[in-house]
Amino acid sequence: MDEKTKYEWLKKVLLFNIVVAVLLWGLPLWLGPKTFLTALKITVPSDLFYMRIFGVTELALAYLYWLSHENLAMNRDVIRFCVIVNGASLLTIIGYHLAYGIKDQAVWFSAVIMLFLTAAYYVLTPTTGT
Repeated sequence: MDEKTKYEWLKKVLLFNIVVAVLLWGLPLWLGPKTFLTALKITVPSDLFYMRIFGVTELALAYLYWLSHENLAMNRDVIRFCVIVNGASLLTIIGYHLAYGIKDQAVWFSAVIMLFLTAAYYVLTPTTGT
């Protein structure tokens, strides 16, 4: 695949990641009331502090993804970071499942998204600046 085609697909993947980070992980986990989260079949801890921090972090990452989308050549390291953060998150979910078991469908849905993002970013990481 040539670099121009990689850039076109990478921009689409980044937009998808922005939408997921904001609408699936960021806003609901940061601002969503406990009743809303349980209605989505999300396992909600008694203390929401770390869940809220994760939501805010996802919103900040969405902004970072947007900056990368706007200038891919200058932000190749962010794309490499995306491979690591999504891959590490996926491995954490798998490891936690093997140790304790995960029945939450929302977690497995997120794991599938992380697998896609890890593979897409790995394959589409720009090798040169354009």
